[in-house]
Parts: sequence; C-alpha cells; structure tokens
Amino acid sequence: MTTAKGPGGRKPGFRWSEDHRQRIRVGELLKRVQGFALGENDPQSGRPIEMSAPQVTAALKLIGKAIPDLAAVQLSGDKDNPVAVVKVTIGASASVDDGDG
Repeated sequence: MTTAKGPGGRKPGFRWSEDHRQRIRVGELLKRVQGFALGENDPQSGRPIEMSAPQVTAALKLIGKAIPDLAAVQLSGDKDNPVAVVKVTIGASASVDDGDG
C-alpha cells in the first residue's frame, strides 16, 4: 500500500522545523545581498538585482543575528603573566603537560 505524497515527496501536512525554516530564510537573504553586491541578475526577472539602502541594512542585520561576524581574537600575556598552553590527555595513560618539560 502506498501513501499519498505531497510536493517534494513529503506526506501531506509535513512542516519544516522552525530552525530549518530560519536557515532557508537566511540563505535567501545571503543570496540576494551577494547577488546585489556582485551586480548579478535576478533569476526571476532577468534584470539586475536592486536593493535600497534600508533593504541592505535590514538584510545585513538579520544575517548578523543568524551568522556571527568573524572577528580576529588575539590572546596575549606579559612577561610577568605569560599565556600558558596546557595539554591534557585523558585515557589509559592520563597526563598533564604544562609545557615546562
């Protein structure tokens, strides 16, 4: 016995999770802003993608909420308090190597 399938081969009443729906929306925003920045044509109209300044700002804000900006992080110490790297191994031969030899 076969069951009826809806669009995309899913059972009627299927609903994507909110997390998945959010990822799709962010992906569409990224494509739109990237297409605008690169001067690409809209796949539906065939004309160049146009966005107003407020649209670009809103899209970037929404993207920023879903995908954090990459930021350089510098970890440093001084001569009196240097940064220490500690290697911890867990298993049959557990050990801690604090780099002092």
